[in-house]
Amino acid sequence: MASGRAIRFVGLVVDHLLESILLTATVGLLVSPISWTGHWVWAIPACALLWTRTANAYRAVRIRSARFGVLAGLASLWTITMGIGLPWHAPYLGDKEYTHRGFDLFLGNSYAVCAVALLLAATYEFRRRARARRRSSFSVRV
Repeated sequence: MASGRAIRFVGLVVDHLLESILLTATVGLLVSPISWTGHWVWAIPACALLWTRTANAYRAVRIRSARFGVLAGLASLWTITMGIGLPWHAPYLGDKEYTHRGFDLFLGNSYAVCAVALLLAATYEFRRRARARRRSSFSVRV
């Protein structure tokens, strides 16, 4: 839970309450011993937020940046995974989920894979914002 609290604190420091709440929910689901599909209801607001941030990044620069590409890829992955419920496409009847291998293993754990990708992208973004904030606070005004 310490990592979830740290993410929430960092998000609050840079004035992004919604992101910090959604990231705290992500960490909570990842560390939970049982997280059923119904526990992932917060993924819909997270999907909307990702697409909003992607649109903002698209409008912000004339030449598409790597940040836009990462956001667009993550938003697409998140929408596909959560929208069609990828874990339900893995074989699970008759206790088959205990013998997943290869792509079935990915399908069965796709929510967790997407959540980790979201946490990595958010960590990078928060660190980038903090560096930019520090640079602007240390600039000398003449």
